[in-house]
Amino acid sequence: MPFIFTNREGGYSAPPFDSANLGDHVGDDPIFVKRNREQLESQIGMPIQFMNQVHGDTLVLVEEKVPTPNCDALITTSKQLALAVMVADCIPLLLKSDVAVAAVHVGRRSEEHTSELQSRVDISYAVFC
Repeated sequence: MPFIFTNREGGYSAPPFDSANLGDHVGDDPIFVKRNREQLESQIGMPIQFMNQVHGDTLVLVEEKVPTPNCDALITTSKQLALAVMVADCIPLLLKSDVAVAAVHVGRRSEEHTSELQSRVDISYAVFC
């Protein structure tokens, strides 16, 4: 199961979102976010399904790219669709079986652990490909 982690380098967004911001929920120009996402899709060679993470327990089965669902887990059996999970103070959980993969947004509430993790790692997204 191939996967990648991204950071904010090499995109189109202007400060304070510079430069490869993939989040459409933080106030960045939607045109820049769209271009950043298209750039990543081009790099991995397939469409990427994002989700609007809501800190809930909803999962969505996707077999092709659809409008962004409100959920905290995506599941697919398609080998031609990448799944994305966004992280800041949360954990990206990537799961695989013989027939499916899943990207899960696992919420974190502990400020102490969050600060420690952010000081060690500059990861913005995890993407299955």
